[in-house]
Amino acid sequence: MFYAGRREDAEKIFPLFVKYCPDASGEFKYELLRMTIAFEQNNEQQLQRSCDRLRQLEMMVKPKGKLWTLYQDRLRYPMLIQLEKSGQYEELYHIWQQTGNRQHSRLAEVVRQFHLYRAAEAMGNAELAEQHKRYVLTYGGTLWYRTYVE
Repeated sequence: MFYAGRREDAEKIFPLFVKYCPDASGEFKYELLRMTIAFEQNNEQQLQRSCDRLRQLEMMVKPKGKLWTLYQDRLRYPMLIQLEKSGQYEELYHIWQQTGNRQHSRLAEVVRQFHLYRAAEAMGNAELAEQHKRYVLTYGGTLWYRTYVE
């Protein structure tokens, strides 16, 4: 729902996580989703609360594989917002580049290319921004990221 641009609907499922996923693993996944939404809304307070809670839960959940990768990527979100706010677009671009396609999914790559596009555009590099924009337009389907770059 979130990726289709329906943030409000995605937020409505938060109480369902509490009810149907009451263990540490469920809460861990809940916080990952919450961070995704908070990041796109630039909600730094929620990001920090979620980071703190994820660090606590990580000891109990011991995430592996894709869940570990998601966790590591989400922990970077507060720093990414700070880099953008302070105008450090080259560093921001570099970090998004390093993220690579570690999650091995088309969705993750569209999200990464979208953020690379925004950073390149902010750097004033129109040619680089266009490359990333083309990727989002080609593979973004009905995601809000594609709508944004159109």
